[in-house]
Amino acid sequence: MYSAILSSDSACFFSPIHQNHVRLRKIVGQDLRNCVVEASNSWAEKVYEDISTPAAITEYLNGYHGYLDGRWTALPESPPCVTQLHDPIRDIISSIIGHFGGAQALEAREAVVCDVPRETFSEDDDSDSDDDESEPPTSRAILVRAAGPSFSSSTNSSMGPSNAATCIGVDLDSAAGDILGHLGLMTEFAKDVFITQPNRRYLRSMVITERQAQLFHFDRSGIQYSPLFDIHKRPEVFIRIVLGLTTTNERILGFDESVLWNKSADGRRTSGSLKTIGSDNKPVTYSLSVDERPIGRSSLAGRGTTCWVVKNNQGERLIVKDYWVADGQPSEFELLEEAKGLRGVCQVVSYEDNRAHTRDFRGDPSNFVNGTFKNRTNVRIVMKAYGPSIESFTSIRQLLGALRDAIAAHKRLVARKIIHRDISPGNILLGEDDAEEGNKGVIIDLDHAIRMSGLSSQVLADFKTGTHLFMPLMALRSGQFIPAYVPLYDYLDDLEAFFWVFAYLIFTYKPNGERMEEDDFLERTIQGWLSGPLASHDLKKCFLDSPTIAYEIRASIDPGWVVIFEDLFLGFHAFTREISDQKAKLVYESRTKLPDGSLAPNRFDPILVRIDEHYDRVLTLFDTALEKIQHSKLEAVPTSLDSRQTTPTLASFSSSPAGTSSDDSVSDSTSVTSTADTCLERNGSASGVDVNTSIPPSPSPTSSDPTQPTSRSKRRFDETELDDEAPQESKRSPAHENRVRLRKIVGQDLGVSLLEANILWAEKIYQDISTPLAIKQYLDVYAGYRDGRWTTLPESPSAVTELHNPIRDIVNSIISHFGELQALDAREAIVCDIPREVFGNDESDDGDESDDDEESEPPATRVVLLKATGPSFNFPPPGSRVGFTNAATCVGVDLDSSATEIVSHVLLMAEFAKEAFIKQPSRCYVRTMLVTEHQAQLFHFDRSGIQYSPLFNIHERPEVFIGIVLGLSTTNERILGFDNSIVWNRSANGTMTSATLKTIGIDQKPVTYNLSVDEDPIGRSSLLGRGTTCWVVKNAQGERLIVKDYWVADGQPSEFELLEEAKGLRGVCQVVSYEDNRAHTRDFRGDPSNFVNGTFKNRTNVRIVMKAYGPSIESFTSIRQLLGALRDAIAAHQLLVSRKIIHRDISPSNILLGPEDGETGDRGVVIDLDHALKMRGLSSDVLADFETGTHLFQSVIALGSGDFLPGYTPLYDYLDDLEAFFWVLTYLMLTYKPNGDRMPNDHFQYVTVKRWLAPPSFAHNTKSRVLDSPIMNYQLRHSVDSGWLVIFDDLFLGFRAFANEIYTQKSELIYEGHTYLPDGSLAPNRFGHILTKVDEHYARVLNLFDAALEKIEGSDLETVEPTLLPSSYILLLYSSV
Repeated sequence: MYSAILSSDSACFFSPIHQNHVRLRKIVGQDLRNCVVEASNSWAEKVYEDISTPAAITEYLNGYHGYLDGRWTALPESPPCVTQLHDPIRDIISSIIGHFGGAQALEAREAVVCDVPRETFSEDDDSDSDDDESEPPTSRAILVRAAGPSFSSSTNSSMGPSNAATCIGVDLDSAAGDILGHLGLMTEFAKDVFITQPNRRYLRSMVITERQAQLFHFDRSGIQYSPLFDIHKRPEVFIRIVLGLTTTNERILGFDESVLWNKSADGRRTSGSLKTIGSDNKPVTYSLSVDERPIGRSSLAGRGTTCWVVKNNQGERLIVKDYWVADGQPSEFELLEEAKGLRGVCQVVSYEDNRAHTRDFRGDPSNFVNGTFKNRTNVRIVMKAYGPSIESFTSIRQLLGALRDAIAAHKRLVARKIIHRDISPGNILLGEDDAEEGNKGVIIDLDHAIRMSGLSSQVLADFKTGTHLFMPLMALRSGQFIPAYVPLYDYLDDLEAFFWVFAYLIFTYKPNGERMEEDDFLERTIQGWLSGPLASHDLKKCFLDSPTIAYEIRASIDPGWVVIFEDLFLGFHAFTREISDQKAKLVYESRTKLPDGSLAPNRFDPILVRIDEHYDRVLTLFDTALEKIQHSKLEAVPTSLDSRQTTPTLASFSSSPAGTSSDDSVSDSTSVTSTADTCLERNGSASGVDVNTSIPPSPSPTSSDPTQPTSRSKRRFDETELDDEAPQESKRSPAHENRVRLRKIVGQDLGVSLLEANILWAEKIYQDISTPLAIKQYLDVYAGYRDGRWTTLPESPSAVTELHNPIRDIVNSIISHFGELQALDAREAIVCDIPREVFGNDESDDGDESDDDEESEPPATRVVLLKATGPSFNFPPPGSRVGFTNAATCVGVDLDSSATEIVSHVLLMAEFAKEAFIKQPSRCYVRTMLVTEHQAQLFHFDRSGIQYSPLFNIHERPEVFIGIVLGLSTTNERILGFDNSIVWNRSANGTMTSATLKTIGIDQKPVTYNLSVDEDPIGRSSLLGRGTTCWVVKNAQGERLIVKDYWVADGQPSEFELLEEAKGLRGVCQVVSYEDNRAHTRDFRGDPSNFVNGTFKNRTNVRIVMKAYGPSIESFTSIRQLLGALRDAIAAHQLLVSRKIIHRDISPSNILLGPEDGETGDRGVVIDLDHALKMRGLSSDVLADFETGTHLFQSVIALGSGDFLPGYTPLYDYLDDLEAFFWVLTYLMLTYKPNGDRMPNDHFQYVTVKRWLAPPSFAHNTKSRVLDSPIMNYQLRHSVDSGWLVIFDDLFLGFRAFANEIYTQKSELIYEGHTYLPDGSLAPNRFGHILTKVDEHYARVLNLFDAALEKIEGSDLETVEPTLLPSSYILLLYSSV
């Protein structure tokens, strides 16, 4: 039942600006509003004003041949592309360095044009893909290679962030205003520099165009940038900035000079020193350990924690921790001082404050134009060194001893009124090998620790402080509580965090400390806990509450853990669940603060007073387990250094929270290197800096320079907490991202729908459209085809834009010649831009709302569309000559060098086909073509999928090319793929006047209905699948009917048969007639022997005529109308079950309002038996399946179906449908007022509904929380409109209690027996004794509705006149997904 998968397949339409903003926020690590500052012109003018004199600059300009008449002459005035700027800008920079610094400067600084790797934030981090990952995307820029004490020598003397002084971005002046785009490049570079140059305090960089430049500054407070300035008119400013960015003075470059490196002649670091204040408050110099890398965090803004291993004069190893604390933050040193002498708690040696301030790097604050600046102060703490992180354990005994002593140490901290607030594996170190009890585990890092007041802190629980992976439930949920009820953080929250650490360790490692092999359940569980706060909360709560969790864990963890599983793990699990439940029941018992702002009596005090009992209970569990294994044969198995972290102590000490505390806008990840690696490395490393020709990967643990900081295998772990969302960064190839986009458009697995045909298909598909003789005659007379080639097509075009007009002209020539003037009237090739779908980063997994960036137009691609007129084509959008409504086909255009990018081309064509199916609803298939300067390729789209031909040479095979053009542009609408049973009649000006639809009537004879021209047909938006389209028609008597066309896959049951069995049932849609085998997709594809790769599955078009009813239940106008409709729909469902039919797709769209004056039983109508099944006994004989229906309304069991252990997935039964009715009621109450008006936007409602729409396991966990969480009573009551309260306590909570009881009863029986016997037959249904109460179940639910209707019968709740909905909305209800 429990799982934790987090990936969203829903498409979000975000502008490029928004996507850049999201991208930048991920890199920076916090809300941009808090860290990006725009400075005035004076900052750029003054920041380096002392670096050279005006006279020296004038002398340079007068003597430099590249600056004449007030401009840098080497820069082209109007370059057509940015590549023409790189070399000239590099040469200017080199000239400035050489002139002002001489040969010595040129040896230490060199401007190099190279490709800088870019981080990829995938729209869908889909780990199922089998695509090979290629190189990450890059941007060409100019890096300044640097030599000096603080720079490392990159591999093979190539460029990398470790030996770059700065980055110079290059762009065209037309893009100079793209500040977010430039910030993105500069921020990604700065982030890598801070990682690979660990003693760097700030970094500055610049963007240059052919006319302007802009300065950027990065430090731990965030980003500052200047306005653009003219480099031709202000050369002195430009020169000073270049000199400042390339200076050999490392202090001016932003380095901390208290850290000094000594190098050998070949550039290797041989030794180093670090100066600070000793325990006697006098200066002291420590020796840096060159064999142990410093550890730096990967987020850019925030604490920027860096830890160094040093040795004192006695050779004792110490840890020096540097970090940047925001103004107003409490001092960690003070708390460490108070913790002196505590066993199991890190001991401090010395402290140095006020080492530097970010405000001193920024210039005059009065120059800031926009943005908010928050100063940070650099502090340094020297601490004793201990063992590695607890993740380096090598036996169960060592792990339990360390965790036990860390919990005991935490109790001692609490005794001194200190709460840690950031318990994680990175903050629990192993004691020395011979450590006594009490010192086997050591707690470190009091960065976020707070003092207690009474039994808790005075600080509210906050999901922004700490790491979601180990965060307690109350903290994760804090952002969703009603504000006045957010509880205070207390010691039990830390104690719960120890449980999540323990669970993480046994999921991730074997008892001997080796990594676990891949396990889907465990991996998805950890990924789920790493996600945003609400997602992580729901998944963890389900982990605690699920009745099946013990089975699922035991089946997934290493068998060696069994010795402690039942007693210790499940005991700690039970304790954590009990505390969670006790707190949940009290959250809304009273407010946290009094009206005057002072703290109210803590409502958790009755729980918190049992402090000794709580610690004793947990410690006893560990003591018992340790005693149990004391005499066992479990032995420590050493692991190779290659598989373990090589500098665990450093990684541990550097671990600062990745969240954002209430008064500290950003900080670093709590995780240590091994934690991040463990959670994420299975999907492939993404931390290496890798480029085309110049920049090597970041140093690995085995690189030649051990003084480089340890690289993180997945940086996204750090940013996750700051963005409050699921980790999304994935260095996917463009091919992978296109494949993800294509799958979203297509709507199913590409392996099932994408089919490659051989060349015979393209040759034969239109072989009858013209004769070889006619084609030869055309080629002989057409001036544009000579000597075996289309002469108007350039042989080697430099840009694709050179092809559009020639291809358009060739196509029009073919149309004109073969169809004469009549054809040109009906078909015309036009070059135009078609909009592309934008699948943005979905930040909504947690319900966090995106920034209010103004969205711009979606991206577009220039193509050739064939404008069409005719019965089945409509008018284009206003102001356009052609659009999806009147396009016969799309001809994509590309260069021959990109001709093989099949996924990219299929993507473009699929987007066009999808829109064509929507805007041309009688279309059965769409064909399109790609053309390059040499080749062409044919594409076919129908409801079975996609088919494409090989590329063929249009010069050598002109007859094939001409045949395809004629087929794609024909005026014969049947050949174009239209359904000829639907005929449109238009006036002379093209206006539709009437239409008819032919089908089979009730008497099995042909019948013609009149189509309602005022009511648009409704089609589904996914390209493949049923392709349901619904039409409103009228019969000869003027009665309105609904005609439903859809494509059913071979082997699927017939909806008509079920509708026939449902005839006469009150409240169930009634069928009029049925027409089968109207068309088959196999007949559109050509000879199957021509298929090369892929699997084809035929679909058959069927047509059902049904009676028309009212609109969807969502059109209700009063509580009475809603409850009456829902009540009668449930009663109708019971009637269906009595005829052995289970609906399987209950949703608002499938429940229609009956007549306004309808009697009981007719007020609501159930429609759409597309997914219905015949029952076998008390259930169906089909497994519960999250792929059938809509997640928003699916039962919890169905949503969890993909995560049951093999053999235990239950059969779908009527109770799953009955639960779906509850989700329909809940959805309607959350999104509407009682009078049917839409609810205003509410964060909780928005988040709740969006999370039910999420992927199945995620929706499963969220919904299970709605059913069983005591907090939800308060949350829902405060979120729905007050008008619903009349039915809230009795009907809504009564229905909720029923749904929860059934879910709980089923959950407890899931693993009581297999679904199938060994011979494959169905086993006795383990839910049988529940399902036998069918009449009792329906009676209980219907009684709730009857009682509620009776209660409001005499109330003064009035009906509000509904807004007349377009009839197309009613059609939508019949065309279920």
